[in-house]
Amino acid sequence: MLQGISAREEPIDAMVRDQLAKSTDVYFSADVETDGPIPGPFSLLSFALVYAGTFDGKTFKRPSALDKVFYRELKPISEDFQPEALRVNGLDRDGLKRRQLAGGGSRNRRCGKLPNG
Repeated sequence: MLQGISAREEPIDAMVRDQLAKSTDVYFSADVETDGPIPGPFSLLSFALVYAGTFDGKTFKRPSALDKVFYRELKPISEDFQPEALRVNGLDRDGLKRRQLAGGGSRNRRCGKLPNG
């Protein structure tokens, strides 16, 4: 019995333990592009998530294609930036500032369906 749990609650604990044994982990790869080295003075300009596969506790299964993608560009939050950061990521910071971005300052460039489990 777990400390602090009465015998009456043990079946619930067993049920949770059984459910966890049947669960599958879902993995994503994340990437961000910025215009400088630290948050606050500099801006997060884009981020992406890619569905990378599942792990059932024994086997990692990769998707047949890496087409389940979420990508979003963001409006800069400050005037500060480092030109070398923009050379690396290739984003048009001035263009991001000028655009009317939907969703509170962000723009969806590509979004595929993510798996349901």
